Amino acid sequence: MLDIKNIKTLLKKFEGLPKFKYEPTYLDICHYSGRRFEEICSKVLSFYFQPNNIHGLNTLFVESIFEAINFKYDDIDKNINVNLEENAEGKRLDILLYNKDWVIGIENKTGANVYNPLNQYKKRIEDYSKNFNFKIILTLYEIINKNELENINQNGFVILLYTKLFDIIKSKIGNYVSGNNLKYIMFLYDFIETLERKKGDNIMNKELDAFFSENSERLDELMDSFQNYKNQKDQKIINKLFEIQEKIRDLTKSNKWKIYEYFDLWFSKNDHDIGIESWFVEEDNDPLAIFKIVLTSWTSKAWNQYGVQLKEIFPKCEYELKGNRSFLYVYKINGQNENEIVEKLNECYNHIINLKE
Repeated sequence: MLDIKNIKTLLKKFEGLPKFKYEPTYLDICHYSGRRFEEICSKVLSFYFQPNNIHGLNTLFVESIFEAINFKYDDIDKNINVNLEENAEGKRLDILLYNKDWVIGIENKTGANVYNPLNQYKKRIEDYSKNFNFKIILTLYEIINKNELENINQNGFVILLYTKLFDIIKSKIGNYVSGNNLKYIMFLYDFIETLERKKGDNIMNKELDAFFSENSERLDELMDSFQNYKNQKDQKIINKLFEIQEKIRDLTKSNKWKIYEYFDLWFSKNDHDIGIESWFVEEDNDPLAIFKIVLTSWTSKAWNQYGVQLKEIFPKCEYELKGNRSFLYVYKINGQNENEIVEKLNECYNHIINLKE
């Protein structure tokens, strides 16, 4: 059972945790999944691996790959070829890079297991007969399967985590930023963020994640209790609004009084031109503490036609403009005084219907 003391302790602990606000990346919006997502990632990588492409990052990605696998190569020029889905005896190696001295074969893994024919990839990479050849499994997740690790090692592949490659790229990218390539840098960071989230590093702060996991039952109970409280409060407001609606309809002899989404009692002179909106405001744990009445227009045209007259009737009242809507805050009434509420609604109704055309 969740008592008040436990609730306060739970909320205090929650307030002290850092919060993560989810905002979808471009690739999140496109919602690529499975093998398709992996193919998209390979295409993005191949774009940035090619130094002559319009991204303006030069050899940043190739330099970062070499640093990640601890290979020192000082003469990195821009004459680099980049092939997607390199044919290896009928199988497809995701990315292959080469220049006059070296060749790099990359098998890209953003989710699937390493089930690929690495022996065929190895042969294809070595067929280029360069002074240096590198075989890389670029993976989002740690590889722990014994059979996969054995296959990787037997064929001379090394495992490179995306996180390591991204850390190196982010540490170097400041040297390549210019006013001409900010668009592609922004897209690159969007790409990086998408993969970090997919891995789980950025989906939620780990402390917050642990808090939800450890307190899931108590939080469910708390949410159920809150929903029950909210339902009771909303029902109290709804019941009172229906009572007021019935009385003001009888008094004004008008069926134009409507309740919008169970919280707003309103009336308009014609079809959403000029009229009244009213609602309860909670205070000191009382959902019916205050009742506000506002004269409003739904269009600029209606306010231009009638607003001056209403301001003359209520010269001291606060006025607010929100887009095309206008609001004149005319009454703030004790919510327990139903007679005064109905009286003031009737007064406002008479002002509205008697406005000069």
